[in-house]
Amino acid sequence: MKIAYLVTDSGIPVFGHKGASVHLRSITSALAAIGHAVEVLATNLEGENPRDDKVGFHQIGALPEVRRQWRRLKKITYTAFPHLNPSNPMRNEISEPKPKMAAYMAEMMKLDLVGRAVEDALPIIREGGFDIILERLSPFGTAGMILADKLGLPRIVEMNAPLSEESLRWRQLQFKAISRSFELACLQSADGVVVVSEVLRKRLRKIVLDDRKILVLPNGVNPGLFAPGPKDKELCSRWQLQDRFVIGFSGSLKKWHGLDILMRAFSELAGKHPRTCLLLVGDGPERENLQHLASELGVSDKVIFTGRIPYTNMAAYVRLMDVATAPYQLNGDFYFSPLKLMEYLACGIPVVASAGGEIKRLIRSGENGLLISKSEPHALFNSLSRIYTDAKLRVKIGERSGSLIAGRSWEDNARKTIDFMQTRMSARGKNGG
Repeated sequence: MKIAYLVTDSGIPVFGHKGASVHLRSITSALAAIGHAVEVLATNLEGENPRDDKVGFHQIGALPEVRRQWRRLKKITYTAFPHLNPSNPMRNEISEPKPKMAAYMAEMMKLDLVGRAVEDALPIIREGGFDIILERLSPFGTAGMILADKLGLPRIVEMNAPLSEESLRWRQLQFKAISRSFELACLQSADGVVVVSEVLRKRLRKIVLDDRKILVLPNGVNPGLFAPGPKDKELCSRWQLQDRFVIGFSGSLKKWHGLDILMRAFSELAGKHPRTCLLLVGDGPERENLQHLASELGVSDKVIFTGRIPYTNMAAYVRLMDVATAPYQLNGDFYFSPLKLMEYLACGIPVVASAGGEIKRLIRSGENGLLISKSEPHALFNSLSRIYTDAKLRVKIGERSGSLIAGRSWEDNARKTIDFMQTRMSARGKNGG
């Protein structure tokens, strides 16, 4: 099968470090590895991680030029109307503040980018002899709908999160009605939707999407990269981890990951057990706030921020951890399928995580991990303290971790995706699609 993998979300750098970037590279490489031809058509091909030579990559949408044009427009607008500029120190004295202007312009740029992406992708897909479009759900993501309609191709959508809802909660979404309408149209018009959690499947059922059009497929892991092994001596020396008990976290440093909860729980643990340290592997917008919090709590000397690291080195960093954490904030539906959790388990590292969604379906507390039911520091401290003081429990949990990833490799996911595609394509043919 020849697959056009479409992603118009400029916030996902294909070769970057974000979880979305890892998912994108992993599933496309796995599809290629099991014998299918895959071409990625993306608006953002930035990043330092290596390319898979078996997968083709195409830049669509002219992102650098779009960014330049919108930066120029923003500059012209703020020059003509300085009271619109949120960074103008005199803004409040000049006129009523208009801090939302930048958000409006950012969303208009995304809409502009989607239109350009369609223009660029159309000849590539038309002339490429593709059998199907596999589209990652993206903000204002109408490109797949338009392309599939123009070319008469089946289309499967990957849904990793309800994007309109997330944008409204975390990014001050302005074009709410447009964003929500486009997202619903994208999902309802698809031949099938692959979701990463049972929570998302239930949400799709509410918008009257037939259960036969939904495949629940939690994120996978690369067992060739993530596997049990000794701590890397060079890394231990570099970060001065010798004779330390390492509490670890890997991923983007963002609010919903509950890292403030982790920091406060760790400060309590470090007060009782001075040998402990906290290793935060990754980077993100919360880094500065977390550094300030560590200073306030008096544990700066025990907290290590590695910054971004190449994904090919991630397993070595995970193996530095004596216990790994996923302390998500449990506010509302937990619809995630954490990549980090699968990577921790594949390396045989004991896990302490929030008891939400797919995590609760995977981890049995006390048997193959520890779960916290409340997203608050003392609950996390109690679990970390328990696993620190009970060496037998750590060994038992670590030994049982590996069994949890059986059948959950990216190649397993790729095979299930292909089976689902073929089923939906067959249904489309029967329905005269």
